[in-house]
Amino acid sequence: VIKPFIEAERAAGVAKDTSRYLLFQDNLDAQKQPEYIKFLQDWGVDDHKLPPNETDQVQPIDRGLGRHIKIYVGQLMDEWLDDEDNLEKLESNTLTASDRRILLANWYYKATLKALEGDAKRKYFEHAGALLTADGSDDDKIKFEGTPPGYKIVVMPYLY
Repeated sequence: VIKPFIEAERAAGVAKDTSRYLLFQDNLDAQKQPEYIKFLQDWGVDDHKLPPNETDQVQPIDRGLGRHIKIYVGQLMDEWLDDEDNLEKLESNTLTASDRRILLANWYYKATLKALEGDAKRKYFEHAGALLTADGSDDDKIKFEGTPPGYKIVVMPYLY
């Protein structure tokens, strides 16, 4: 994913061969492997690991979209269970594994559509700082959870 992105930026003239990239990641074992770290370095990517259990602060999906999808799936399941025939199927364990997968896939699809309605999806990215602008004009939209009122995020340029 990273390599084609960088190649496309260079081909489009948006980035130079000497341009540097900053990548925020969690601490998955695969992201700690020496071969992977070397690959990033070779492509001009500086790897920054987030503290454990803090990815929801900077990753838009963890920030809100995933949570909303879970809530909406729960609501759809409750609606389905309001039908006594469906409740009987669940309690008597007569739904096949295939039936359950199809049902869950349908709920997930509908829940995702609902979660992506309106401007909410942009807010997930704004609050997580994923839509930072080079000139800092939208930095005031970054709202890390748990920060005190009036807390201002200051983004320093990443220079070499």
